[in-house]
Amino acid sequence: MRILMCPSQERSMHRVVTTDPCPQLNCPESEQIALSSRCCKVCRGHDFCSEGHGCMEHSDCMNLEAGDCCVCKDGYRPLRDDNAYCEGTTWL
Repeated sequence: MRILMCPSQERSMHRVVTTDPCPQLNCPESEQIALSSRCCKVCRGHDFCSEGHGCMEHSDCMNLEAGDCCVCKDGYRPLRDDNAYCEGTTWL
C-alpha cells in the first residue's frame, strides 16, 4: 500500500491510498508531465481519449496537452457547453 499526496482541481493537495504503482512510462523524463488531475505522470502526447470519454454520436474526442475534450463534427453545433452532444445545422 502506498500513500500519495496528489494535487487536486482546487489547487490543494489530497491524500490517495493505492496499492497500484504508477505505470512505467516509455518516454524520456524530459517528456513526462505531471497533471493536476492525476497522481501519476504521463508522457507528452498521451492519448486521453483512449481512456474513455463522454463524446456522443455527432462529436469527436480530441486530445489536448493535459486531457481531452469533445468537438462537434462538421455540420453540427453543440447542444451543451462541453460539446458532448451536437445537433445538425442543416435545415430543410
